[in-house]
Amino acid sequence: MALKRFDVDVDVFQINAYIIVNPSVGELSAHGLQEPLTVDQIIAALRGQGVVFGLRQDAIEALLSEKRWGEKILVAQGVKPLHGDDGRVEYFFSLGEKPQPKILDDGRVDYRELGLVQMVKKDDLLARLIPPTSGSQGTTVLGRIMPPRPGEAAILKGGQNTYFRDPEKQELCAQETGSVSIIRGVVSVEKTCVIEGDVDFSTGNLDFPGDVIVKGDVKAGFKIRADGKIEIRGIVEDARIESRGDILIRGGFQGSGKGLIRCGGDVHVKFVENQSVEAVGSVYIGEGLLNARIFADDKIFVTNKRGIALGGNLLARRGIIVKALGSPNYMPTVAEILPQETSYPILNNLEIEITLLQAELTALKQVLAKVNHTHATDHDERLALEAEKVKIYDRMDQIKSELPKILAELNSFREKLGSPPPGGTIQVLNKVHPGVKIIMDGLEYELKQDREKTVFKYARTEVVALTPESVVDEDFTW
Repeated sequence: MALKRFDVDVDVFQINAYIIVNPSVGELSAHGLQEPLTVDQIIAALRGQGVVFGLRQDAIEALLSEKRWGEKILVAQGVKPLHGDDGRVEYFFSLGEKPQPKILDDGRVDYRELGLVQMVKKDDLLARLIPPTSGSQGTTVLGRIMPPRPGEAAILKGGQNTYFRDPEKQELCAQETGSVSIIRGVVSVEKTCVIEGDVDFSTGNLDFPGDVIVKGDVKAGFKIRADGKIEIRGIVEDARIESRGDILIRGGFQGSGKGLIRCGGDVHVKFVENQSVEAVGSVYIGEGLLNARIFADDKIFVTNKRGIALGGNLLARRGIIVKALGSPNYMPTVAEILPQETSYPILNNLEIEITLLQAELTALKQVLAKVNHTHATDHDERLALEAEKVKIYDRMDQIKSELPKILAELNSFREKLGSPPPGGTIQVLNKVHPGVKIIMDGLEYELKQDREKTVFKYARTEVVALTPESVVDEDFTW
């Protein structure tokens, strides 16, 4: 009975083929007791098993010369398919990372190095679409073609003030000079309003559909409203600043308490004194707070330089982080975490504004009807009535112009806010003083003595003060 000379083994993926020479046959052949084994015989045996691609003649020759009988020798290799790469979009601007102030060697915060608005010039390249690759086919040792999996195409969408400069729509450019942003995958350029000096009587109030940059101060009594971001490089006095996007004030926000910042994103401000800030996102304070009223639906951070909050009210949904809270002089200071079921103060304030304006409009219509039914007895009285009418019409026109904008702002904020998240914690990184009142889920905790490094949490039926070491699974910044 003739001995079986070879065993051919092909792996399950048909990429590698192996041969095993029967040791008895190999020894007989080596000693001249049987017909010598040759490369051609082994190749023929492989082909007899269907192995036709990627044959390694050098491996077969080594097998015979080294007499590696009984070993499993790799003698054929196929080629795996090279799958295609997915397409991608290469952007030539920052994709919305949070701005970070520069911390100087002496601990001061330099807000001159921080900018929210990314300016581009007309015809600047904004993004390039990199197409997917198709890949290359593979071949099994049995000669079967293995097609590659092609990459998936990416999508590049251009919004307002952009255009594609090539027929294939792979290079997106700015149609106007302005501020570039990406929202839900759509790249847009907003025309930016740049005020070279102060916002005062020389400029009047600003109401702009894009971003606003003020290189000077905003004087008391003036208002800036923007659909995009606002960046103010000086001081804001008793003014009103409203934006659907982020707000950066490189100087501070100070005055007699008549000012307001209302923001649909995050607020970054060097310091706040006697003023109010409301944000749908977080509020980042560069140096400190004095008798300020701060609301953030996300978090409040007062952690740079001194990082002290003296007096006033801090109200946040998800957390408050300060270096120092209160003062040794028992200055009343309130830090509060809103319970989950509480409505949004920023929405309540807007709804109150709308109600008051609508009531004022109704009252003005009634006054106007009364003036129209008043009959002047002489020329002076007639002039006075006409002047009163002009005044009423001007105010009515102003309200009719304001109402749609406030309603749009209210709807925009509602979309961003969604459902309230669970309540957060209050973290004091250095010291909290007596006179500070902590409120969580409606429960109060009043400090009677100084405490170092404390975390305040709501624990079912009470507010508890803990050391950082006793808090588990919290992302603290000690």
